[in-house]
Amino acid sequence: MFLKSVEIHGFKSFAEKTTLVFKPGVTAIVGPNGCGKSNIIDAIRWVLGESSARSLRGEVMDDVIFSGTEDRKALGMAEVGITIANEGGLLPVEYSVVNIKRRLYRSGESEFLINKNNVRQKDIHDLFADTGIGKKAYSVMEQGNIDEILSNKPEERMSVFEEAAGITRYKSRIKQSYKKLASTRENLVRLELVIHEVEKEYKSLERQAEKAVLYKKVKKDEIHYETLYYYERVSKLKKQIDKNNGMLSELKTARDAGTKETSELKNSIKKNIDRVRDVENEISDIKNEVYRKEAEIEAANSKISHIADRIFEIRNEIDKKTHQIEKIEKNKQDLGLKLDRLARDIKDVQDLLSSQEDKLNNYLKEADFINKKINRNTDKLSENSKRIEKTEAMVRGLREELRNVINQLLREIDAIKAGFEGNEKKKNDLVRDISEDFQKIDSGLKHCMTRFDDLVYTTKESDFSGHTGQLSIEVTGIKDRLKSLKSNIEMVIGIQDDLSRVIFGKESSHTRKEQIEKDIEKYLKNIENIKAEIVELNAGLKKSREEKEEFDGLINNLRLDITRNREKINYYAETIRRLKRDLEISAESLQDVKFEIKSHRERNEQFEIEIKNLRTGSRELENTKTVLAEKMKGHNSLIKKIIDKIQKSETELNRKRNQLDNMIKSIEGLELNNAELKSRADTILENFRERYSITLELFKPEKEIDIKSINEGRERIKTELSSIGQVNLIAIEEFKEVKKRHEYLTEQKKDLEKAREDINVIVAKTVKTSKELFMDSFEKIKTNFNGLFRRLFNGGRTDLFLTDDLNIFEAGVDIYACPPGKSLKRKSLLSGGEKSLTAISLLFAVFMVKASPFCMLDEVDHDLDEENLIRFLKLLKEFTDTTQFIIITHNRRAIEFADVLYGITSEEAGVSKVVSLDLMEQAVE
Repeated sequence: MFLKSVEIHGFKSFAEKTTLVFKPGVTAIVGPNGCGKSNIIDAIRWVLGESSARSLRGEVMDDVIFSGTEDRKALGMAEVGITIANEGGLLPVEYSVVNIKRRLYRSGESEFLINKNNVRQKDIHDLFADTGIGKKAYSVMEQGNIDEILSNKPEERMSVFEEAAGITRYKSRIKQSYKKLASTRENLVRLELVIHEVEKEYKSLERQAEKAVLYKKVKKDEIHYETLYYYERVSKLKKQIDKNNGMLSELKTARDAGTKETSELKNSIKKNIDRVRDVENEISDIKNEVYRKEAEIEAANSKISHIADRIFEIRNEIDKKTHQIEKIEKNKQDLGLKLDRLARDIKDVQDLLSSQEDKLNNYLKEADFINKKINRNTDKLSENSKRIEKTEAMVRGLREELRNVINQLLREIDAIKAGFEGNEKKKNDLVRDISEDFQKIDSGLKHCMTRFDDLVYTTKESDFSGHTGQLSIEVTGIKDRLKSLKSNIEMVIGIQDDLSRVIFGKESSHTRKEQIEKDIEKYLKNIENIKAEIVELNAGLKKSREEKEEFDGLINNLRLDITRNREKINYYAETIRRLKRDLEISAESLQDVKFEIKSHRERNEQFEIEIKNLRTGSRELENTKTVLAEKMKGHNSLIKKIIDKIQKSETELNRKRNQLDNMIKSIEGLELNNAELKSRADTILENFRERYSITLELFKPEKEIDIKSINEGRERIKTELSSIGQVNLIAIEEFKEVKKRHEYLTEQKKDLEKAREDINVIVAKTVKTSKELFMDSFEKIKTNFNGLFRRLFNGGRTDLFLTDDLNIFEAGVDIYACPPGKSLKRKSLLSGGEKSLTAISLLFAVFMVKASPFCMLDEVDHDLDEENLIRFLKLLKEFTDTTQFIIITHNRRAIEFADVLYGITSEEAGVSKVVSLDLMEQAVE
């Protein structure tokens, strides 16, 4: 895992978008004081989740946004993005490349993104937990932090050791577990209170259910009396509403007549007001037109002055462009000379390339001829394979015929066995020898054919020669066996002839013997010929392959020369194209400048014409202004007459309105009375419907209502209900629900108690694991710290110890460091260089336990002398295999030590720019 790149835009002094690409190894960032070097480190810390403005050398977080300069406006947003290679999977995400981005707007809004997905700041912190990277990790060391590392409170120093031990996540889990445990306890307390309340409700509902039955019986009688009572009340209200409606009808007729007269007066007034408004609008338009004319006059005078200034500027610009044309003409002449020289170089290389290509074609033709020769010899070997196969078939035929002759001889021998006992043993030995020789010949021929097949398909010349030699030996063996077989056959046939002459006097076996001898001699001769041909082909193939290898070497050498010459031609051609492009650009620039001079002259003439036109227009505008002033005076007189007429109409309208208002008030009074009566009736009906679920409008009394007896019945019902008291009509159903809820809450209580026990077990295990990991890491860092300190100081002694051994999560880490030859009681007595080396020793001691993927060192070498700097750089080199270092320095040795160099400049005050140089690639070149 390593830091691949950083993109900065609008952060502090980086006004423009800037990208820094990093490689594994050491990258040095250099530049003068105040140019913005440390802003790069601040940007990386900021995107990793730093939330303290003071840690970033500001007062508020808005200070990180580019605030502008004399020549640049302030920006509204700061954005920093880093790209991290995650091939090793150190970050707990599925991506091999992780892009993290942070934005801050002046409005106060901010964004965090991981691979373009919006996340929380906490997600960024969790991502880098236990990696040595993050806002509280040990991956960043600044010059100002060296004193802090040694002088901080022990508790503040603890985070570095926790990060190295990899227990940050464990601490977070323990904290979350304690929160869950507290929440579980609170839930148990609340649940027990709820269960107690439910139990009280359970007992209460049981008592209330007994009253429900009696209450329902009395309630039925109540509904009867209440229906009669409210029916009588609603009937009286409806009668009063009907009386009011008659009076309303008369008043509304008179109101409509008065409304008509009032409307006519309003229309008359409105027409006159509209007329006044139209005239006023015309007056306003005239005034606006006068103002516009005055503004146009003023603008024309201003424009005349501006154009005069512009004419002076254009004449100066024409002088500058003329001087620029002279410079471009000289540049064109220099480029032309360079093009001529490169063209001559290309022609020389092209002539050499053409000669080499002709030579290559001749070699290729020779190689093709040798390949064809090799193919012809291979074809001949294939033909010889077929000839041997044919010979083998003939031998198989002879073998079958010999077997038949032998069988015949055996049968004849059996027939005369009784008369020739003395020859029996000799005959059997000969027959056995013949049979064995025949089998050996047959086996030898098959093996010879197999070896010949291997010979035909062998590709290496050494294998080919080995096979042919072995084949010659095997063919010779077969020849010897055939000769032995011939001798044995002669002996058998001789015996057979003697027997035949004695017994039968037949001569056919002797004749057949002679024929077989001739055939065997013929096949032996063929095999000898094939053997000679194979040896000859072997020599030819060897010679052809040697010639082919020689030509292949020549061809490869020529091809390398041709490739180098073509690359040289491409380089010259590219240089010519670049020069021609520069020449074209110069020509285009020349044309552009000439065109601009022409354009400026034309514009100058236009400006002079425009000044003349503007002065003429200004006089016309003054005349128009006078005419408009006279017209406005006549309109003011007309408005005064119309206003007098409007005032008379408004007086009559007010009188009519007073009469109409009185009638409306009477109407509204009656309507309001009706609304109240109707509302009372509706309220009675609605309340009755809601209370008893009966629609009173549909009720029809069976007889005339006696209101006195009804009131007596209502009073009796009230007394009975009062004696019963309050009743819960749904007590039985509520009791069932409460019982069910009580059982559910009891089960919930058991679950919470079990969860509390589970959390306690998890916390205990996590605390134990964290302590073990921390103490193991702490002891290793302590040992490493002492070793590195002694190495950098050539002696001395150090120690690390916890302020509280019993509770490491609340403890701090104290540091003891004493250089050789000194006896210090306080770290503050160390010199600046000693403090730097002590802090470096501690940082790399942590790296030896858990290396951070990348580390940023901001001028930590500032207080080191030459000797100590060399020790520091040697130590740094040892860690470059596991850690990528980004160092800010002014030291020449540190700069020479780096693989990549970035220079930070501030050509424009308050704005940082970056220049890069790959020192490793230059060293290779």
